[in-house]
Amino acid sequence: KTVFYGVYDNLEGIDGIISKFSTGWKIERISKVALAILRLAIYEIKFLNHSVNVDESSASAFLTSVYTYQGIKNMVASGIPLTSKHQPILDNCIYTIAQCTGLSAEAVAQEISRSISQYYK
Repeated sequence: KTVFYGVYDNLEGIDGIISKFSTGWKIERISKVALAILRLAIYEIKFLNHSVNVDESSASAFLTSVYTYQGIKNMVASGIPLTSKHQPILDNCIYTIAQCTGLSAEAVAQEISRSISQYYK
């Protein structure tokens, strides 16, 4: 509960930090899952003083992977089918997001699959 309300109470400042460093992307374009992860991470670092093992290149790789995934999702939503050439790109996104969030690659892959499959109905 503490973390939830902490993020909620500091949402404006946290979103300001995300906006400052997500150059070329408005906060509205970031997927809800990625935005929640970013908000939680920033809250823990800034307000709870938790030390995390994230350097600038890891953060950049994470954001790039999230944006790439979002681009693939938008591509599928617009009717462009996924092909075998997209699989290595998706695999890299899954691996990077898993590494940066501490989630299992399987959990990330399931969420991405669920998210993309909604456009194939």
